Amino acid sequence: MNEACKFPFDKLPRLGAFPLPIYQWAVNEVIRAHKVPSKLAHYSAVAAACALAQMHVDVHKPAGGIVPTSVYILLQGKSGERKTKVDECFFGELRKPSKIHRKQYLDEIDAHKVRLRIWKRKERVLMDALGRAYDDGKDTSALELEIIKHGMSKPDEPKEMKLIFSDTTIAALKNKLAESPNGTLLSSDGKKVLNDLILQNDADVNQLWSGEGIDIQRVEARSYMLDGVRFTFCVMVQNDSLSRIMLDKGEKAKESGFFARIIFSDVGSTIGERLIDIIETAIPDLEEYNKRITTLLTEYVEATAAGSYRRRTLKFGAESSRAWIAYFNYVESNIRAGGRYEKTGDHASKLADNVARIAAGLHVLEGFEGEIGLDCLLCAIVLCDEASKDYLEHLASKDEDEIEAVAFKDWLVQKYVSKRTSWIEVNRLLQFAPNRMRSAKRIHRYLEILERDEYLVVWPPGSGGRKMAQVEFRMSRGGVAWSKAPSLQELSSLRTEYT
Repeated sequence: MNEACKFPFDKLPRLGAFPLPIYQWAVNEVIRAHKVPSKLAHYSAVAAACALAQMHVDVHKPAGGIVPTSVYILLQGKSGERKTKVDECFFGELRKPSKIHRKQYLDEIDAHKVRLRIWKRKERVLMDALGRAYDDGKDTSALELEIIKHGMSKPDEPKEMKLIFSDTTIAALKNKLAESPNGTLLSSDGKKVLNDLILQNDADVNQLWSGEGIDIQRVEARSYMLDGVRFTFCVMVQNDSLSRIMLDKGEKAKESGFFARIIFSDVGSTIGERLIDIIETAIPDLEEYNKRITTLLTEYVEATAAGSYRRRTLKFGAESSRAWIAYFNYVESNIRAGGRYEKTGDHASKLADNVARIAAGLHVLEGFEGEIGLDCLLCAIVLCDEASKDYLEHLASKDEDEIEAVAFKDWLVQKYVSKRTSWIEVNRLLQFAPNRMRSAKRIHRYLEILERDEYLVVWPPGSGGRKMAQVEFRMSRGGVAWSKAPSLQELSSLRTEYT
């Protein structure tokens, strides 16, 4: 294996203890009040931060290039994890402008219909006058100029400010983004959204992520250009539904680059653990969070109404630029043979880009002045690296050794972890493992994979799984008991993709 660039992951802040007062307080309050999985709250809050930031800024990456702060977040979890409640907490304020402007928009539509009838009536009068002038042999130059001028005065259809979408078609989405250039799609049951909207139109969705213009050609209506629009989504899908979607459309979406762009998280579950504490209120304290959201929304709405709306470009400070470049180099070096991202180069190629977007989103949400600082950058790296682990485990194609390592993990769970065994000698694994796995070469390879994925640690470090070494089982992984991690049986539906 080529030597990869190192990155000090041990120096990063811990997920759940970020030095970001508005973001972390809001996340902690939502987790406390609604007893939801930690990662569900964290990544939903990230989506909200970036949805707000995309209205105000683009971000200049330290390596060059200006990109939107839009993010695509795909969450995997069970039904009943309360994503709708979480969305209400983080996106409630973002829905208000759309609700407020909806009545005004409907009133304007009614007035527009009247103005349009008047305009059409004037057009008929002018055309009739032109016809009579032709019949009488009169000079029609003045009438023709008046008709041309009248044609240019056709009333424009009112535009609706719609910031949040839940159920839409690609045509309706494009139409609304043309009217209001910032949108966010939310869904707690993402099967339909993924199948019918996102994966069906992955080329358009990819262009929106990149901030590219989209030329909309129509046959029966006026064509137009989507330029300068920003689009974020946060969609949750059940495990079984995602497995079926991946088998059906996953390979095509990977080839198009869609899955490389997403931030994927397996959020886990708190079902069965949501006990009520009678001394706690079930209402999260989001006063400071909502106050900041209101400020950002007011600035956006007022600038839009005044016709002065435009985004500014946000840059990284010197220290955060060096840290971003170090992370970029770590990811890039691990695309090499034997590296962490050897088989997922497309996913790896977008990681540093997503880090920049999230860092900018957190910076805007917190209301920090000046350039993006180290705190926001390091927290963004934590979020993207944690999501990357989930991507590699659940979405990345696996080879036969990795599939067998999952089976070996299942055996370890049944034999030892479920009985709260913390340590086992490698020699005992060589003696008692299932027959097909009982060879030093295979056991060592499975231990290497499971250690890489943070399920266990082989002691002494660097021993490579020698007979006299010991294995320490990590009783939790990312705060979730790893004995609850997906089993080989749950992965069997994807075997055809992995082999």
